[in-house]
Amino acid sequence: MRQAAAEYDQLGQDEFLALHGFGRARAYLLIVDGKSYDSKAILGVAFGLATGRPMGSDEFSGGAYGAAAVLRALGFEVRNIRDGQSPSNQ
Repeated sequence: MRQAAAEYDQLGQDEFLALHGFGRARAYLLIVDGKSYDSKAILGVAFGLATGRPMGSDEFSGGAYGAAAVLRALGFEVRNIRDGQSPSNQ
């Protein structure tokens, strides 16, 4: 995740998302070192970095039971910005 987040920081949100074919997060943001990232995009890119096979936006869900759940299971903080709930309330 950190390597994908570093690329995101280097390129900026718009370029990172366009390069990898993802849209902006509508509800869930990944929080790494106090910075927020589009959770589904970071997970998809990180999967590609780890396996050599990028995972596209249409291959998995970004919602509460998709990318957000995977990231939480891996120990990352994920914040729901759509309904204002804190990560512990979801």
